[in-house]
Amino acid sequence: MSIYGIGTTSHQTSWYGSEKTAGKAAEGNFAKRAAQAAQAAGRVTATLHGADESSGDTAIFMSADPVNGSSVSVYKTPDFDRENPVYKVKIWDKTGHVTERMVDVSKVDPKNCDTAEFYAFTAGLKESGKGSFEDTVLKAAVAKAAKNAEQKNAGAWSFSDKTDWVKTVKDMMQSEYSCGDLRGYMEWKKFLGFLEEDGLEGQDRSNAAAGRDATRVLDSLAQHAPEEVRQAFLEAEKETGGIITVFGLWISNDGKQSYMTQMGVERFVRWYNGDFNESDLLGTTVGSAINAVKKWIYEVDHPLSGQPSGAEEKKLMAMERAFYVSFLEKLKKLSDR
Repeated sequence: MSIYGIGTTSHQTSWYGSEKTAGKAAEGNFAKRAAQAAQAAGRVTATLHGADESSGDTAIFMSADPVNGSSVSVYKTPDFDRENPVYKVKIWDKTGHVTERMVDVSKVDPKNCDTAEFYAFTAGLKESGKGSFEDTVLKAAVAKAAKNAEQKNAGAWSFSDKTDWVKTVKDMMQSEYSCGDLRGYMEWKKFLGFLEEDGLEGQDRSNAAAGRDATRVLDSLAQHAPEEVRQAFLEAEKETGGIITVFGLWISNDGKQSYMTQMGVERFVRWYNGDFNESDLLGTTVGSAINAVKKWIYEVDHPLSGQPSGAEEKKLMAMERAFYVSFLEKLKKLSDR
């Protein structure tokens, strides 16, 4: 799989680009050449639409589908307000007819939105610095291609059908996991964290610590744990400078760093397997909580083969481990009483 397209027999072929920087402009140029090559090979004409100089709009994401000639671009308008992000989305069909709409990403629910909204939402993630081009809008485009393949409808690039993109991503994660592609699993897990934290909780990461409902988080991860265990959890968060969200994502207090924890992985696996204990990760006693935390520390210390191991990843894993160690120390004190 190329980061610019999908070329297997089961997926439609699409080409992507971004024009935010010179480097991203190069991606756009590659996509244009790819579309031209597809046209030369006798496929349907597909035009990649970039910046609109007459309007002053800036293209931040472009996708052209040589299979049926349609394309979509997401723009920032000259009056774009970062505090109230609304993006312009333009869609061209194979005849060149264009439709245009404005998408307020704060009102987009990734569990029930159409493709145009999904692209605007993920473009907003990229523009706000929450993820790279590859981690956001490109993942969205791949998810759309996978959805088309699932529906056996690769030639119909529909931008208006409402879709549960969270479920689509979870299905892709499970597929990667089942195939043993742990690197791919981790990449999609990161994207899932973006969708769930930004879309379902409806709050900026920078304000996550201040706006979090601690009771809701604890009920989602430690529903039947004793109150003293729940309090130890919150004290460990405070001590180590971060918070854990309802989906098991660790977020630093300044909102600038985030990481899917082993708790989050276990919660997802339980959910996917239909385990009704997905919100009961710590069990019902101090002892069961100690066993769970020891297990997560072991998993952090012994990452699966293929799991990303770059400097940034290791730094975040160390932060996750620090939380577990602090939590474990407090639990042991409770058990010694």
